[in-house]
Amino acid sequence: MIKYAVATVLVGGLLIACTAPGLDGTPYGSGDDDIDTSKSSSQGGGACLSDLASIDLTKLTACDGPKGGAKGKCLPSAKLGEFGDKFDQASCKSGESCVPNKLVTGVENALKKNQKLEFKKCKPILGKSEEDGRCFSALAKDVVKNYDLLKNATGSQCDADEVCAPCLNPLANNAPTGVCMDTSNLSKCEKGGANGGGGGGGPAATCPYVGPPLVDVNTFPTEDCGSGMRCVDKTLLPSAELASNLKPCSKGVCAPEKSVAAAGNYVPKTCVSISNAEGRCINENIPSVAAQKNMLPRTGCDAGEVCAPCYNPADGKPTGACATAKCDAPKQPAVTFKACCVDKNTPAGRGKCVPKSSVPSNLQKNLGDDDGTCTKDVDVCVPAEFVTQPGYKGSPCQGSSFITGSYTGVCLSDCLEFGFFQSLGISKGSCSSGNKCVPCTNPLDGKPTGAPGCPGT
Repeated sequence: MIKYAVATVLVGGLLIACTAPGLDGTPYGSGDDDIDTSKSSSQGGGACLSDLASIDLTKLTACDGPKGGAKGKCLPSAKLGEFGDKFDQASCKSGESCVPNKLVTGVENALKKNQKLEFKKCKPILGKSEEDGRCFSALAKDVVKNYDLLKNATGSQCDADEVCAPCLNPLANNAPTGVCMDTSNLSKCEKGGANGGGGGGGPAATCPYVGPPLVDVNTFPTEDCGSGMRCVDKTLLPSAELASNLKPCSKGVCAPEKSVAAAGNYVPKTCVSISNAEGRCINENIPSVAAQKNMLPRTGCDAGEVCAPCYNPADGKPTGACATAKCDAPKQPAVTFKACCVDKNTPAGRGKCVPKSSVPSNLQKNLGDDDGTCTKDVDVCVPAEFVTQPGYKGSPCQGSSFITGSYTGVCLSDCLEFGFFQSLGISKGSCSSGNKCVPCTNPLDGKPTGAPGCPGT
């Protein structure tokens, strides 16, 4: 009934600003206007990566990153110490990492001139102000992985080859990501000693998350996704299967705003769904929910939401409605519809006892209680295919009766109840066993019958 989720996307573990020059003082290159190299009270401290001393840094090979036109210099990954796995290989040779130009040039100049290095401030998707993020190259592996989300939120704040990365990771107890580190920290760059200062960051996230938005949903377009939905890149979802269950849009797929704002840690409100089963309040614009929204209750849910059951009442399988966040799971066992329209050939029943309140009144005229199998005045016996296949339509058929003569219709289950006079004009026709050929045109007045599968339905 519902299968969707929003990936948790962050730039965690970018402890990258600790890269230092070779001990011989060989310059990396010229300075950069976008790096703040104002005087710092810090004496800078020693170099973290002493192994770089043996490298002729004047002969570094230029490299191009896989995203956003990012450019850098190739350095042996083994010489980068604990940062050797932080950068993308990009166009470098095997065993090398592509280190951003601004980092290569900026750290050298900052240390030689006893100046502070700090990347340009920006407001990240996980932050409240320009103190919360820094413009960083799309060469760090975590930035490459989450490039589309970060770039979309960056806008024009940073250079074309950069994204605005958050200083703190709210989904990891506000642990520093490293992008807000400056050269005053370089003397503390022994393994495990790096720390990222700067930036207030958002509140630490828990699951379920309740608090101010972690992600500004306004950075994503609404397009025609519907109320409470945003168009996000489908690569941000954990699997292609999840993306396939959401409505397509120009940027990717339409995802619920509440889940996006909580970075995937939003747990929908618990509610009472069909047959008093446990459910969650889910946005009605998710395609699998939209197809059944007229059957689902809304009590206890916000506007634009319906109460989707944790388990499919037709077969007892999980719907995914109670697993949209890692910390959510059903608390009660599955509740399934009672079987009806039982015969010797189908002991499991060809129909399901569905609450009348979940069936539109205009569709109840041919539904009964199957001679008391379903609770009278509470449930109606609905052919199983209508329950398991929302929007089910019968296949075309040809029938004949002494009242109507030959006619065109659609094959529908004989679990449906037709009045005496209706039955006189309906035959099995070309339909398979257990079905009747229901006319598409009423022989008495010539008007469409509205049978599902007929033209216009």
